[in-house]
Amino acid sequence: MDKKFILVLIVIVFFSSFKLAWAEVVINEIKYSPTTKQWVEIYNDTDNFVDLAKYKILDAGASVNGHGVSLCSSSLSPHSYAIIAKTPEDFSNSTVTLCKSSLGIKSTADDTVILKIGSDTVDTVMVAEGSATSETSLQLINNSWIGATPTPGKANETTASASSSDSGVGDDGEDASNDSESEPKVIVTPKMKAIISANASAFTGQPFEMKANVFGYSNENVVLGRAYWNFGDGSSFEQINNFEKFYHTYYYPGDYVVFLEYYKNNSSQTPEVKNKIVIKVVPTTVVISRVGNEKDFFVELSNNASSDIDVSNWVINANGKTFILPKNSVIMAKKPMIISGKITGFNYGDQYNLKLLSSTGETVFDYRASVSSISKASVKSKISTSTPIVSIIPDEQFPTLTDLNLNGSAENSLASVDSADVVKYYPIRIYILTFILTIFVGGCAGLVYFIRQRNVVSNTGDDFKILDE
Repeated sequence: MDKKFILVLIVIVFFSSFKLAWAEVVINEIKYSPTTKQWVEIYNDTDNFVDLAKYKILDAGASVNGHGVSLCSSSLSPHSYAIIAKTPEDFSNSTVTLCKSSLGIKSTADDTVILKIGSDTVDTVMVAEGSATSETSLQLINNSWIGATPTPGKANETTASASSSDSGVGDDGEDASNDSESEPKVIVTPKMKAIISANASAFTGQPFEMKANVFGYSNENVVLGRAYWNFGDGSSFEQINNFEKFYHTYYYPGDYVVFLEYYKNNSSQTPEVKNKIVIKVVPTTVVISRVGNEKDFFVELSNNASSDIDVSNWVINANGKTFILPKNSVIMAKKPMIISGKITGFNYGDQYNLKLLSSTGETVFDYRASVSSISKASVKSKISTSTPIVSIIPDEQFPTLTDLNLNGSAENSLASVDSADVVKYYPIRIYILTFILTIFVGGCAGLVYFIRQRNVVSNTGDDFKILDE
């Protein structure tokens, strides 16, 4: 056989198996008869929530018959099921995630059910004609697709009928063990699992906790071997035995794919099991939003993100004073945390040098710089470009964030800035002052001229006139 053909075949098989191995969601059960009651069960085989809106399910004739259906905009919990059905009302008493569809899987001919994420196919199932009846569904059992009693929202595991298992005698009075129509009990082949324990989101510049949990064929906790991590940002990490939790830091926002591979031996080249998750990294949005006054000085931290953030071991400092937030300090999404000056030790006047630092020592928020920029922007919007500014406001005199609302509404309407810090000249005042100044200058000039004329001394003889006789 041609070597090039063999190489191409190996590449195709490799990439096909890779795509199937890394699928977050897989097709687990198909009920296609009767056609009016069709449904497909999918399973989230990860430890993270999955956004079903990214997926769609269709059959081989979808491009012709228009059966492509986007899944519902729900999040599928880790290791749980969702049912995409023509009539979700049939499962109204179930707690499983339900999505309505217009499936058109053929029941009288071979067909293919396809699960996609975007334009990429993540799972396909060949549905052969007659592989299931109106009383059974096509299920993935022991890595094979067989017809069995439907188990919507549950693991695919067939058992003998209740009467047979309870009494050992069939309906016809004969030994059920010889009943060819009884359904055999299927034992699912155990497999290893590598689970990534981590949140689905992280913040830029903040240490992000991660941990590998590896389970063996008997679901025992595996602590020996090698765990290889790829964090999707150009960095990687290896752990040898005792896979303790660790921290990784992302420096830029974005979506990062984290891969975990477990090797039984340190020298192994092929992993025993692998897994992946997607981490969404967003900018750090914790700010010092307000401070108190001279009578009650406090520091308010606000989390403007849509998820909670752990600020344990973060530092607030000012004028040589330092306050470290204790362990398990969490600011809820869109909520503030107000810390009294009696706890921090800060006093009124420290606000001009307040800084918020992360647990790694990086500056997260500079209160003085923020106040100055907000104040200047507010003053600029208050003063018309045609109005001359005749005084410069030092940074120390800008209003604090107590006076300025970060959402854009001024609590004190910048009254102190308008009345004391900035002198405004209105046009009519300029005209009046110019007129008065002109009269004053003109009057002074006329008075000086008059006085000089009166001080001129006449020469001797100027008052006499010589007449010729």
